[in-house]
Amino acid sequence: MRAAGFVAAGIAFATACLTVSAARNLVRNPSFEESDEMGDPAHWGWWGSDAGELADAEVFDWEPEGHCGKWSVSIREECWDMRGRWHAIVPGVKPRRWYSVSLWAKRDRPTGWLPELDFLGQRMVMNLYKEEVWQKFDWLVKSGDLQGDVVLKLINSRKPYKVWFDDVVVEEFCVEGDLDGKAGKLGWQSTETSRLVVFRVEAARSERFEDSIVLAETLSNEIAIPKNLGWGKWYWRVKAFQNVDLLAISPAREIVVEESGTAVAVGLPSPAAQESLPPLRPESSDYISFDENLNLVVDGKAFFPIGIYSLPPEKFREARRAGFNTVLTAEVEDAQRSQLRAIVPRGFRYEATSGRTATAFSQEANRSIIARYLWDEPCQNNVSPRQVFEAHKEEKKGDPYHPTAVVIYRPENFSAYASVSDIFMTDPYPIPHRPMSVVSESVRAARKAVRDRKPVWAVIQAFNWADSSQEARRTGWARWPTFQEERCMAYLAAINGAKGILFFKYCGNGKHDPLNWRALKRVAAEMKKLSPILLGRTLAIPVSVDAEAAPGTGEAKGRIEFAVKSDGKRTYLIAANNWPGTRQATFSFERRLGPFAMVPLEGRRIGTDRQSFSDTFEPYGVHVYELSFR
Repeated sequence: MRAAGFVAAGIAFATACLTVSAARNLVRNPSFEESDEMGDPAHWGWWGSDAGELADAEVFDWEPEGHCGKWSVSIREECWDMRGRWHAIVPGVKPRRWYSVSLWAKRDRPTGWLPELDFLGQRMVMNLYKEEVWQKFDWLVKSGDLQGDVVLKLINSRKPYKVWFDDVVVEEFCVEGDLDGKAGKLGWQSTETSRLVVFRVEAARSERFEDSIVLAETLSNEIAIPKNLGWGKWYWRVKAFQNVDLLAISPAREIVVEESGTAVAVGLPSPAAQESLPPLRPESSDYISFDENLNLVVDGKAFFPIGIYSLPPEKFREARRAGFNTVLTAEVEDAQRSQLRAIVPRGFRYEATSGRTATAFSQEANRSIIARYLWDEPCQNNVSPRQVFEAHKEEKKGDPYHPTAVVIYRPENFSAYASVSDIFMTDPYPIPHRPMSVVSESVRAARKAVRDRKPVWAVIQAFNWADSSQEARRTGWARWPTFQEERCMAYLAAINGAKGILFFKYCGNGKHDPLNWRALKRVAAEMKKLSPILLGRTLAIPVSVDAEAAPGTGEAKGRIEFAVKSDGKRTYLIAANNWPGTRQATFSFERRLGPFAMVPLEGRRIGTDRQSFSDTFEPYGVHVYELSFR
């Protein structure tokens, strides 16, 4: 049926349950309990996939299957490549403010496509991994320059399945301080969210907070008043942060501390222990640390991880001979015997099984571990930043000597998870349905999220989407990446600042592709040769590139990406063509070049005119130039 014509016009149902934020909710009729004169959900409308009209077998319902109350809305599509939506006007949006957005959703069957929420120019995915079960989703989004009335859309995306939506909440993120009658404590309330929010409590003698002092940074909603806070009148406020993004500031509150060092009408217990986030710069241990360029340092030597997922132990030695130096595994002994470093899964605890003494081998094997893998794409599995951070704390409690790592897929989630681990990993997978440039964009976005204060490692696609995507199997578009694509993705990640490269994945039990495995070994061998350069400093040498499509190859839509690096002795220009077409590129320098630019990995050299040189880039081609200056 179309819309909800079976509901009597004008009926208004009492809302059965509202969230804590309901009083500030900007969404009218958020739980779909009220109807309008036409018998449709009040303040909501639908838009069909066919330019506003219903597409074939596309159904919008208002039906008595609610999450908390009686009613919800749904979209069912039995056709492909459609995007129907329910929408509502959210009034009173203010510019440059953060908003908490949440809702409940469920679907009727498994599918590779997922429903979405579109608001404030951002599209957020609901990772419904269960069937017929209501799941809550929430986000923090910034309004930017938008203000006034803004459209919110609930979208069913491109796949034949049914999805329900209910209890939609949009509210401005706020924090409000209050003594709250708790002896010796400052407390506050904030907008409910599953995001990881850090509260910075400041105090000053003036309401203008000149020369303010920081009393605490915490994840909780209260702190003990410090005993050493000077006597007299103070003003205090709370700033809320997601990562380093300032979400809100509470109004100033007043507190008076008596000369005895106690706050008026309250006692002063010892300060409670505060939770703290992983430091912006990862901590070092006796053999694991990070240098000034955020390279991993293992046993005193800079180390560039070249790793692979899901490699069976019988392939470890082959991988090591090829150029890999890292595996993600719980088989630490096998990795140690093969002279490979190990990234171990969350909860891993080593127990020696060797015939040697447990203590001796345990020390050797544990020293082969370089990181602990907290979670793979937690945002895709509805694991909140708070849950990942709790896992980080648990790992550090059992093993304080190794850094933790988390891998995040979607750039819109980078900021939310940037503070939960020591190492931040990203896994853009573009082949064959997206441009190669998404690898570069993802690494740059990750570096921006961590403010270049933590290492970013890149996970490179080495699989066929047909293994995991119904759409890929249906349309037949999925395939394995070629050698040229694997090589280009690895170089693009390194050019844009990745401090480690890992490939996902080697598939066992006959599912791996022998051609792809040979390609990965070739790339690993080249990365191994290049490691001293990748570990070096990125230089700010002025250089520009002018690239044109080769005659007869069509329009050039991508670009040549490059970085200038130094291994401490020589200067190198690493360049990659992110476009599947041949290009002619000319690199121009302000400094005077020597007569030749060497291409050491290819055994050739290129003449220069002392200010520039030119070269040809094949589709997804990569070149490494050794430069000399006069």
